[in-house]
Amino acid sequence: MADQKECFYIVNGTLTNNGTISMTARGAKAEGQNVYLLKNLDGTYEFVPNVGGVGAARVSGAVNGRAGGNGRDISKRALGGGGSGGGDLARSVSGAGGNATSYSGGAGGGAAAGYGETFPAGQAGSSLGGAGGVPGNHPSFPGSAGSGAGNPSGAATRRAQNGTGGLLVILINSDSYIGNLTSIGSTAQYDAYVCGGASGGGSINVFFLGKPKDNFKNEINANGAVASKGTHRYGGAGGNGTVTIGSIVSNYYTDLNI
Repeated sequence: MADQKECFYIVNGTLTNNGTISMTARGAKAEGQNVYLLKNLDGTYEFVPNVGGVGAARVSGAVNGRAGGNGRDISKRALGGGGSGGGDLARSVSGAGGNATSYSGGAGGGAAAGYGETFPAGQAGSSLGGAGGVPGNHPSFPGSAGSGAGNPSGAATRRAQNGTGGLLVILINSDSYIGNLTSIGSTAQYDAYVCGGASGGGSINVFFLGKPKDNFKNEINANGAVASKGTHRYGGAGGNGTVTIGSIVSNYYTDLNI
């Protein structure tokens, strides 16, 4: 589908995944909306919220960037916010991380490097699943500050990785083996003098029709990308997304807290 913003598997039978199902670096550039997955018998809904983890605030001065907010702070199914870029010198002002949506972890903010009374500040990462922030470079230091990770990376000499964590939903029967599931954010470049922010992790949601067998999984990871270590200052890490696995038995849904 041309407007599909998430990865949604409905398996009419048994799923046996001996590899990896991934929404890593596959967040969608789109305005968030509540994504309703299941109505509980008490009338409440299982849903991914339209706004997830909060993007990290920009920093001022010669400091490392800040980490994006975790999705779990918003809801059990929310995605992670973007990290802010780092700052190089006393008057540096970096770009803030972007907020997560229901379809994308937050994009990272651009770093800032420079000195003097006026020079470009780093730009914020998108809060609509879009691009990472463009860095602010003083003319005397071209290319020393890195861009933020996003969809795509902020345009710069020191580019970050493309991508954010995305939304993954799987509906399967109780005999299934889901193997590895990942929806991780992307990092900024490590070779910049001061690095931009990393992007946030995604949201993994698994619904078993019945009680799953004991050995139904291997690795499941929806974390934000780690902080990018520049030669002088770090960019902020992406906020962690969420993993929720549940069982539907006799029309009752139960979180398995895994």
